[in-house]
Amino acid sequence: MTKYYIYKVHYTDNHDQFDEVEVFRTIDGQKFSIKTTTKIKRDAMIEKMMAGVIFETIHQKFGSTKWYRGKEIIIDDSYIKTESSVKKSDNLGRLPEY
Repeated sequence: MTKYYIYKVHYTDNHDQFDEVEVFRTIDGQKFSIKTTTKIKRDAMIEKMMAGVIFETIHQKFGSTKWYRGKEIIIDDSYIKTESSVKKSDNLGRLPEY
């Protein structure tokens, strides 16, 4: 199963949606390497999610080289989020922005 781990996000100017994300890609759903990083546009991410591909956030703690899994991404009323809410915007948590 292909799985993507999002580690950076680029929001639009008004910050209600993101333009693209930087991700690590896995084939087996577990192992990834820095060599498997890529950028994915928002529309392409939605298409992949609708086809059953799983996206999760991933982060490093300050001063650590280890990666920690965050939350699985959902589509909530046409917005991409880590959890359902009434807020009308994308929300991928506290991921670093670029």
